[in-house]
Amino acid sequence: MGGFALKPMLNLMITYFNMPIESIEFNLKYIFISIILPVIFLGVSGYFVINKALKYSPLQLMRGGDQKSKVSFIERNLKLDRFKFSTKFKIREQLRNTGRSAFLLLGIIFATMLLLLGFAQKSSFDFLINKSFGEAFSYRYYYVFNSLQIEKPAIGEAFLEIPFVVKEDNNTNLTIYGINPNSKYVLLKNRSGEKLNYKRVIITRPLAERLKIRSGDTIDIINKLNSKSYKITIDNIAETYAGEYIFMPISHLNNMLKYPSNSYIGLWNINKIDISQSKLLSSGTVDDLKNAFNSMTQPLQYSVAIVSIVSFLIGLIVVYVVTSLIIDENRKSISLMKVLGYRKKEIYSLILNSSFFIVVLGYILGIPLLLISLEAMFKSLTKSMNFEFPIVIDYPYIILGFIILWFTYEISKMLNKRKINRIRMEEALKSEME
Repeated sequence: MGGFALKPMLNLMITYFNMPIESIEFNLKYIFISIILPVIFLGVSGYFVINKALKYSPLQLMRGGDQKSKVSFIERNLKLDRFKFSTKFKIREQLRNTGRSAFLLLGIIFATMLLLLGFAQKSSFDFLINKSFGEAFSYRYYYVFNSLQIEKPAIGEAFLEIPFVVKEDNNTNLTIYGINPNSKYVLLKNRSGEKLNYKRVIITRPLAERLKIRSGDTIDIINKLNSKSYKITIDNIAETYAGEYIFMPISHLNNMLKYPSNSYIGLWNINKIDISQSKLLSSGTVDDLKNAFNSMTQPLQYSVAIVSIVSFLIGLIVVYVVTSLIIDENRKSISLMKVLGYRKKEIYSLILNSSFFIVVLGYILGIPLLLISLEAMFKSLTKSMNFEFPIVIDYPYIILGFIILWFTYEISKMLNKRKINRIRMEEALKSEME
């Protein structure tokens, strides 16, 4: 079944990249390893389970094995007397089988990470385009000339854009922008949210983290246009992920490059400017950049639904299996509750809701673990791309993820209600007679 599902999964994966797959070849060595490893793991785990069961006498096995509940160190030191019976029962149910609780906790954490993976990616892309880039640059139209301009522009705000490379690391590229100290179309803020002084040299946060520099540090860079080297002292760090840039006054950059003091290479403006195409190297709008980025990440929108379905199934299976184990271990107690006159709702609440704390804890732990994992993964992926990817997840997606997980939990409870209903009152009496 995995072999048949391989091609559709590969086709889904390569929708992120312009990478056609003509044929799929299977390596017998890897096929053998993929088959033998699960067999080994199942064999080893099966050996320990069977070996433990064989320690019991035939009479103990007929009675369901060792039914004695061991009081753990944590339970002995917890003061549960102040809680009502139902709360104490649920807490003890989880503490008396730490292995089962750990399995449920890890399963919920994994399902949470998988469920929120797509939501975190979508939130990060939205943050990068709409908040980070959208806040840093407020122009609508940009024009880049094919040569340096000296005449003062009648319309628009002039800027200078020069590509550089770090001297110590030729793989780290950056762009220096020379901007108007009173720029209307660039907004750079510090960590406190205060607007920075554009008369100083400002570096964006992604580039500062990549180069591991702070305010006051000096970096050696090489101009990619003429291969000349320069030293630049950084004054401030801008908290924006719009790109790996350095901003400085346009007059300062012109002076550093020995250009005429009023030189510029492009214009920004809120309205369209009538410029002959023969003078332009490129032109466009911010909307064009956003649309291009959105089309590139469009497959992500579809993958979110697929990943959510998979995580839903994983969560359902884990919670169902653990709840089934709880029911099997408490068959005698459930039967005795029925003898004592407990209503179905009360039994459902005691048995099926005992995992509530673990589910909530697993979801809470899964969120920071996901963010840490994604941050490490994207740092590795974008290391050679001169691009820093901010990892965020919006609160509505966190709430939506919890609703989906809770819905999964409720479905597993509904499925296990049948098992509770099939337990008869006679089982408690029969167990005592034996």
